[in-house]
Formats: sequence, structure tokens, C-alpha cells
Amino acid sequence: MDLSPDEDHFPGRLLHQAALWDNLEFLQELLASGADVNARDANNRTALHAAALAERSRCLVALCAEGAELDVQSDASTGGKTALHIAAERGHAENVRTLLSAGSRPDIVDAAGDTPLGLAERGCHRHAAHALREAREWRRARVLARARVNQNVCRRQLHSECSREPSVCVRRARAHSARAFLMAGSARIVHSDLASV
Repeated sequence: MDLSPDEDHFPGRLLHQAALWDNLEFLQELLASGADVNARDANNRTALHAAALAERSRCLVALCAEGAELDVQSDASTGGKTALHIAAERGHAENVRTLLSAGSRPDIVDAAGDTPLGLAERGCHRHAAHALREAREWRRARVLARARVNQNVCRRQLHSECSREPSVCVRRARAHSARAFLMAGSARIVHSDLASV
């Protein structure tokens, strides 16, 4: 990723350079004077992309704290990468952890169809890959836990409605598709009206 000082002139160019050189003091000064934290160059890259290049980037932490958009992808000519792709590809495990803890999505694919985990594994960057695997497992566990909670809420709601008015359950069973009814849970409804369904 070439973000050299002579690249081109665009609003936010100095912010990109400060991030690239990991010059935290200059970056903070620019942000304090009103620089746009999400300024993009001609290839749709932000200062976060530049900061991801520097190992253990202090600017990366500052940009995340300032609310930089985490999942901006560069254009196809530069690989369609997010800052997380760049950090993973370079094996910068601390940058990967910083981006993940700030909320960066590890499931985004770049222009070549690679996820950050795929890039870290291909480059044999085991620490970065480990951080991405942990994030993937944590996200899966969260999704499963949320699904279990939703399933239990649906079961309780369906059970409550059926115990109050059994005919409501029959109407619901007829109105919803089989998939929606199954997703409501495996509540067993025993009522004589179900025989006519």
C-alpha cells in the first residue's frame, strides 16, 4: 500500500501522513484543528488504513477513539481492503486486536475474496491469525446466545398466548409458514382444536 507523501493532494493528506509515520502528536494536533478523521484519498483509503501499516500503531488507537469508520474498504485497484485486512496481512497482531476491540468486522472480504483471517494465515502470521480466530469464535458464541434468548422469549410468549386463548395458537399456526412457526420454538401445543388443522 503506497501512501507516500508525494501521492496526491486531497483533504486529509497530512492526517494520512501522520498516521503512516505514526506521529501521534501531529495527528492529534490535526484532529484538534478540525481535520476529518474519515478523509479519503483517491483510492478510498482513510488514515486508519495508513495507521494499520505501522506496527503497534499509536495513531490507530487514537483514530479508533476519535470515531473513525472502521470498515471502509479501499477501491478495487488497491485490493478492496479494510484497515483490518492490512494489519492482518502484515501480521501486526496488536493492531488487529485494537481494530477488533473497536468493533471492526472480521468477516468482510477484500477484492480477491479474502478475509483478514485468510490473509493472516497465508502470511503465517500466527498471532494475528489467533486474534482473528478468537474474534470469530466470540462472534459465533454471541450469535448463538442471542438466538437462544430469542428462542426462549418466543417459546414463553407462545406458551403464554396458548394458555390464555388456545384458538389464537391455531390461527397463528395456520397463518405462519412452517419455518416461522418452528423458529418460534418447539413449544408443544396440545389442544383439541389442533386436530382440525
